Amino acid sequence: MEDALDSLTSFSDFIYAFQIQFYFEDFLKVCSEMYLHLLSAPSPREAVYIPSETSPRQEKKPHHRSDQQPTLDGVDATQFRDALIKECTGAEFSCPSRTSLHCILDPANRVTFYGFLMALAKSESINGEIGNLPPKGGLFDDCDSELSSPLSSAR
Repeated sequence: MEDALDSLTSFSDFIYAFQIQFYFEDFLKVCSEMYLHLLSAPSPREAVYIPSETSPRQEKKPHHRSDQQPTLDGVDATQFRDALIKECTGAEFSCPSRTSLHCILDPANRVTFYGFLMALAKSESINGEIGNLPPKGGLFDDCDSELSSPLSSAR
């Protein structure tokens, strides 16, 4: 979440993010645990040492990611999506639909946890699944008419 500390958030982004936090609280806990698990797992992108007949045979110490700082480029989006779908199958808590998870995670190769949370909050399909807030484009529609009524009657 370090990349979120320096950014300002609009009210509309905040209210949709709050809705996600409130509605999917247990799901987000599972997401966080799964993300940290995938982040600490050995990366398939790390170099592998393969001895050959021309190179001296030396014992190479295994490379452990636990000694390093977590990478800021996130985790593999497909692995994260598949793990989340597996956890959501038969879950007794509210989860986004498989379709929504595919729409959010399929376009990306890698995803950060903050990026995933922002994608959840900005997803119109997930907002529609929850059904409490209007689409983002219509969030302030009723407010404008309420604000203009008292002003016009005061004249």
